Amino acid sequence: MPISKTVLALMPFTVCLLWALWMFQRAQKREKNLDLLLRNSSMTAEEKQIASLTQQHNKQKAGFLAEMNAKMNVLGIEYKMESLIACSVLLFAIGCIGSVLIFKSGMILMVYLGILCSLSVFVGMNSLIEKKKNQLTLEFLEKMRDTATYLSIGKNLDNALYEVLTTGTISPVMERELEAVRQEIYLHQNASEAFMNMYERLQIEDIRMYARTLAVFEESGGNLITVMKANDQYATSRIEIKNSQDVFIKSQKTSQKFVIGIPLILIIGVFLINPSFFGGYYATPTGEGIAIVCITVLVLGVWLSNKTAKITI
Repeated sequence: MPISKTVLALMPFTVCLLWALWMFQRAQKREKNLDLLLRNSSMTAEEKQIASLTQQHNKQKAGFLAEMNAKMNVLGIEYKMESLIACSVLLFAIGCIGSVLIFKSGMILMVYLGILCSLSVFVGMNSLIEKKKNQLTLEFLEKMRDTATYLSIGKNLDNALYEVLTTGTISPVMERELEAVRQEIYLHQNASEAFMNMYERLQIEDIRMYARTLAVFEESGGNLITVMKANDQYATSRIEIKNSQDVFIKSQKTSQKFVIGIPLILIIGVFLINPSFFGGYYATPTGEGIAIVCITVLVLGVWLSNKTAKITI
């Protein structure tokens, strides 16, 4: 491979790596300066505490990264957006270098494949978030069925939620959220508002529908047990639908693995058997255009397949 090609392939990786190191050092230096200011200042203990709380509040409002980290933390996902960005930079470099090594591609195709590789990190995280939301949806529906059972034997909503939290298995995220709902109800906040706050944190549609049902009950009055029984029937049907959707989505994922895997295996096999097979074709404008169109069609096909699988009933 010509030296110019190697330098060209390594250039995006070098630039992104230097940028990431600069951002990391800048953040570390800013944090050290703030800590040093707090330690060496002549402020009183109360003023230092206020400054520390202000610093913490500013960190929480640090922009897009802090917002995304907060959302993932709410869902119980331990990954940080900074780590995802670092992985995307690495994959961008790997995609660029791989495209030059395997296809001997030109600049446009090299950058295009690098971008696709880098975006795969965020696509994977989005898939993980959707999976987590589906798990929490099923768990929420099951816990609301248990709540309806406790209400039917004479307990109020606060006590019913307490029984749900202390009996059986429950995920840390659902335990935290239902405990927050129970505390708000205990402090005489409307149940519909407490569950709507839970929806705002988790962004799960079934929680919002549940909160709206309780809001109607609170406005019009009636028997809470009757309302909860209706929700129990709804939850049962939703669980059955969700399980059916999961089976269908898994079958679609299996098909996608074959659709994507077969071309990749063929390409890698051809490269291993005859490294010079592709020659310089993909360095020409025609070769780059054809490759970009074919890869785009494949990506769009996978996206449409995923969208079709996520049927909302």
